[in-house]
Amino acid sequence: EPALIGTRNVLTQATHTASVARVVITSSSAAIYGDNIDLQRANLSQFTEADWNTSSSLDHQPYAYSKTMAEREAWKIACEQDRWDLVSINPSLAVGPSINPFATSQSFSVVQQLGDGTMQMGTLSYQFGAVDVRDIAEAHLKAGFSQTAQGRYIISACNTSLLEFSESLKRHFGDAYPFPKSTVPKLLAWAVGPLADESTTRLFIGRNIDYPLRLDAQKSITELGLNYRPVDIAIVDMFQQMIENGIVQSV
Repeated sequence: EPALIGTRNVLTQATHTASVARVVITSSSAAIYGDNIDLQRANLSQFTEADWNTSSSLDHQPYAYSKTMAEREAWKIACEQDRWDLVSINPSLAVGPSINPFATSQSFSVVQQLGDGTMQMGTLSYQFGAVDVRDIAEAHLKAGFSQTAQGRYIISACNTSLLEFSESLKRHFGDAYPFPKSTVPKLLAWAVGPLADESTTRLFIGRNIDYPLRLDAQKSITELGLNYRPVDIAIVDMFQQMIENGIVQSV
């Protein structure tokens, strides 16, 4: 409800403001797909901007559901007027240094847990897209000021995993932090995951763990001219900021 109401409020005001020619909304790759298994069920090799999340709900992946509903509402409102045009930015997991070093985002929590010992016994075998937050910022500017920008744009530098994140951190910081070195078997994750983190439900594990994911961000490269930064550098920058602010401690 807050996502829908907020979207309606901003876009209604845009329609009433004569100087507005374009609106760029920050959506999410969560509006593209809900679970990794969706790729297999749709018989696709990769997700593109043509795809929409149809598997999330208020009871399963509610954040993804809210992003999907909000973006659909934005496109509905955009089609009902002709004063401004709409461009949607759909980033995958944002990583990199934060304006607020004590952030509470999902990516902040994930990277912190990779280094504070929470995942020392192993990570989930979970694949996702990731992108440097600085590239997301650049994508918004390009979408706002490029005359040819149109439609939706998946913003994602690579398809990666929690274990690849950990390996990037270990290459840079060595054994100073308890980075995980392996993945947890799916059956074990299914058994104990909900006890460790209530958001890691058995339904989430069943639909995501061990399933491949591929996001196609080629449109953002060809139409917006993005040149993506390496995600492993963004992860190192992010973790270094946590060290400097005492959020993670060496062993």
